[in-house]
Amino acid sequence: MLWLIQIGYPVASIRAGSSGIMTATQVGIWELEFQSSRGDFDVQGYTLAMLDNRGNFGKTLADIGPRTVSARVAGTGCDAKENSTVLQGTILLNGRKVVEVNP
Repeated sequence: MLWLIQIGYPVASIRAGSSGIMTATQVGIWELEFQSSRGDFDVQGYTLAMLDNRGNFGKTLADIGPRTVSARVAGTGCDAKENSTVLQGTILLNGRKVVEVNP
């Protein structure tokens, strides 16, 4: 499971098109936390996110969400045997899957 947590207040530029599509560019500090049976990590750093409200099949969503995230990060992690490590690098997330949940 991967969690994206925004820390503090980001700086954003938002544009609304005549078709109802909103796009945004956002910079800020994000924490990215990943957990699995094979290991985990918790890193944070300067993050550039491209967001929009495009849904599936030409639909528009009620709010904007990340489509691409690029983060220069540092933090800690461990493998399945709980061997600790210190991490530094870049994380790139690209694309998304929109799933509609009916209560």
